[in-house]
Amino acid sequence: MSPRAKPLQILMVEDNRSMAAVFKEMLVHTGLNYGLTIAENGKDAIALAELEDFDCVLLDYELPDMNARDILRKLQPNENFTSPVIILTAHTWEKLATDVLSLGAIDFITKSECSPEILTRSIVYAISRRRYQADKKHHDQASISAQLESAAQEVNFLSNYDKLTNLPNRELFLNDLEKAISRAQRHKLLISLLYIDIDNFKQINDTYGHEQGDKVLVLVGHRLQAAIRKNDVLCRIGEDEFALYLDNTCADTDAAIVAEKIQCLLAAPIDLEGHDFYICCSIGIAHQSKQVANASMLITNAQTAMFAVKANGKNSFTYYSKEMTSRVIRRFYIEREIRKSLANNEFELLYQPKIDLASGQMAGAEALLRWRHPIDGYIGPGEFIPIAEESDLILEIDDWVFNKVVQQIKQWETEGLSVPVISFNVPSREFQRGDLCGKISASLQRYGVKGQQIELEVTERLLVEHNESNQRMMTKLKKQGVIISIDDFGTGYSSFSYLLQFPCDVIKIDKSFVDEIPKSHTHCMIVESIIILAHKLGLKAVAEGVENEAQYHFIKEAGCDQIQGYYFSRPVSVDSLREKIVAMNSPPDSVNSR
Repeated sequence: MSPRAKPLQILMVEDNRSMAAVFKEMLVHTGLNYGLTIAENGKDAIALAELEDFDCVLLDYELPDMNARDILRKLQPNENFTSPVIILTAHTWEKLATDVLSLGAIDFITKSECSPEILTRSIVYAISRRRYQADKKHHDQASISAQLESAAQEVNFLSNYDKLTNLPNRELFLNDLEKAISRAQRHKLLISLLYIDIDNFKQINDTYGHEQGDKVLVLVGHRLQAAIRKNDVLCRIGEDEFALYLDNTCADTDAAIVAEKIQCLLAAPIDLEGHDFYICCSIGIAHQSKQVANASMLITNAQTAMFAVKANGKNSFTYYSKEMTSRVIRRFYIEREIRKSLANNEFELLYQPKIDLASGQMAGAEALLRWRHPIDGYIGPGEFIPIAEESDLILEIDDWVFNKVVQQIKQWETEGLSVPVISFNVPSREFQRGDLCGKISASLQRYGVKGQQIELEVTERLLVEHNESNQRMMTKLKKQGVIISIDDFGTGYSSFSYLLQFPCDVIKIDKSFVDEIPKSHTHCMIVESIIILAHKLGLKAVAEGVENEAQYHFIKEAGCDQIQGYYFSRPVSVDSLREKIVAMNSPPDSVNSR
């Protein structure tokens, strides 16, 4: 089949939308290159079938206005209708099958027994049969044989190659890799496998759409092909993942040379319709050995090494080691347990107070997520948050945190307490999802809480990435009264221009600067400069991670507005914070007395 062959045009007639979704998902996994039209009743199906020449019709037997026999009887007299029909039914009656086949249907599939493999086989057979019947009217047997051979080649391509990149698919790659491993074992050769994952590719899809994302993947495939020899094999093994085996490498280091070449080739920006896409990747490398006797194990090892690269900052490569397997097992265990704990409400929030340096009063508190696993005990955020961020779990966690905070504020207000501002971190993925403003607005209205009661802490990186859309979203949040602070300021992409563009209220000085006060003159000057900058821009400055008296006195003298850290309070439970809020009604102990 030519890689540029037109997609198959398939008409699906199914009134049950849930069942239609099931068959749409099966079609995705057939590997066929197709376009899909859907009708929900017999009348629409007949109209579409007579209007367009479909390559195949998937027809539900029972429809609201007629059944498949009625539809076939109405279409039979139409000489222009030649589309092969496959009947989909929940019944297994032999007579029913005989009836519809006698009326011109090509095949008959019971829904409960259907699978992507059965569906592929039935569609390919139906199309081949239709071509055979059409050619039989006009050509001799030699021509028919040639057409069937062409159809077989087309089926072979659809079955073995990725329809987007035209690279071998996973099944063909595994088959070739198994043969290569057998050959290498016979002749004592070395095979290396590289598992390549495009870093942060989901952000491209979320921001620019899947069509642009597909174009990027095609160009990435072209660049990867430029990095390999003719006898090496590259495949698209997942949505944004590629696998490459190097046949007959001379030394372990050969794979590293190729990995470096790949990263250099991908580093050049991809220009698509006026947008520059900067691509980097994480690469895991594994070698075939006596202990790695099959293709699946070799791929698993290379994928494990790739996960290790991602866990250590991405955009690099590393070799597989046995120790990595236990880390990957742990990673998947944590991901699974996060899902369970979200469902079972096993997370909790602690709150760390923020102190106003002018009054000595508590001015607010930051909500911090903690996890006490029912079996493993305390699992630190440094372990489970990065794992959650690699999947959409971070969005579920963020939803849980936000609703918990708003509910708690409402409860305290119902008790007649004057509640200080409660802040919490918002992952950048929330802004990419696009519904943050609506979600926050709905929750505030549902619980009757004012926007001024919450503070969203966002990272500097968010100001740089997709800054126009993020700026619009932050402006909408400000209109709701929500306070916005820039967290960990000074550690990443600090820029005066971004601070001027974005509607921020607070700059939080990162703990890494505070840690070196007052022993490091450089860090002292940086902290003073950030405080001055914040005040010049009309923003508040908050120093986090204040842990001793020397740090406290320096930051206070520098004119900082608020501080947060162990010097005043460790993160406390919700009950302990309530006690502190109650105490705010009576004259507080002055911070100056410490």
